[in-house]
Amino acid sequence: MADSKSYTNNIVFVGLSYAIDNYFSNHIDVLSENSRIEIIKLDEHIFFKFVYGRRSILSLPLELLLMYLFFLFRKSNLIITAGPKVGLICSIVSYLQFNKKHLHWFTGQVWAVSKNKFLSASYWVDYFISRFSDFLFCDGMSQAEFLAKGLRKPRSCFVVPNGGSINGIKEEYFTINSHERAVSNRGLNIVYVGRIAEEKGVFTILEIAELVRQSSELPDVNFVIAGPVEKYFKNYSLFQEKLAMLDNVQLIAEFVRPLDVLSKGDIFIFPSHREGFGLVLLEAQASGLPVLVSDIYGVRDSLVDKETGFICENDNAYDFFGKIKFFYENPSVMATFSKNAVTFAEKFRESNFREHLLEAYSVTGLT
Repeated sequence: MADSKSYTNNIVFVGLSYAIDNYFSNHIDVLSENSRIEIIKLDEHIFFKFVYGRRSILSLPLELLLMYLFFLFRKSNLIITAGPKVGLICSIVSYLQFNKKHLHWFTGQVWAVSKNKFLSASYWVDYFISRFSDFLFCDGMSQAEFLAKGLRKPRSCFVVPNGGSINGIKEEYFTINSHERAVSNRGLNIVYVGRIAEEKGVFTILEIAELVRQSSELPDVNFVIAGPVEKYFKNYSLFQEKLAMLDNVQLIAEFVRPLDVLSKGDIFIFPSHREGFGLVLLEAQASGLPVLVSDIYGVRDSLVDKETGFICENDNAYDFFGKIKFFYENPSVMATFSKNAVTFAEKFRESNFREHLLEAYSVTGLT
């Protein structure tokens, strides 16, 4: 961003284009008011795109060397990253070039679902990020506690009130008023919006749908699973086989606007295995949908248990089924949950995002 204005601070955002566009667009807008901003999209930048992203472990030293040389003569006060590999590389570079600070946004830990985290490469990547970075930001208090316990007390970890990986809830979600539909007798539509991936608990959704199909007490409860299929979903063929045996589940295997699906739903289901701070959970509640979620860090911060939804036992289809049955049999209670959900989501409106973001970045001393 070249202009004639004199800036005290020079901030560089580094990451893949997906991370920059989805995590940092509003961050850049806010911080550019008082700082010079440089954006490095590794998969597009001429200096990095031919090296970065290779899966070979041998490419890591080369990437580290390139990043070190790249920043050696740059007058950057702060390097901001999201994503494990770039976070590790930039944390080491900033540690070696002591005049530069590094801030890393933790969004969701892959090793959270590892049976033995110490055998997970992703755990050690996050561990060394936590050791070399100057500032660590995460999405919620439960994630901060998870990191502190798992990473043996990171150097510093700050919680952003509305989540580092989100930009706030757009106003259009508050216009759906699902609680007005919750008291009808037309049955229930249970919806999921997000990546179609094993770690998102999509097999659990199919198990729940099978329990509903077998139950004579819930004759008109249907499910919608919507979102793009994860590129590395190894068991997608098995998922399709199980799906084909269910007549109460609709699959929309493509990118969709969450609003389009939420507007047709009554309950939002989210049995994910790991999360940072799911924006779609807040969008669902802003739309008036009670939420049913798994008991994992990050997600716990995204609802009020027993008021805007229920936290269910991980991978326990019977627990989720029981909560659906409760709502089905108690429509007036469901309507109350729906109204509570909208009220809870209010504080995460997009209009409040700037204030939260400036407060978060103030800890760096550069805003």
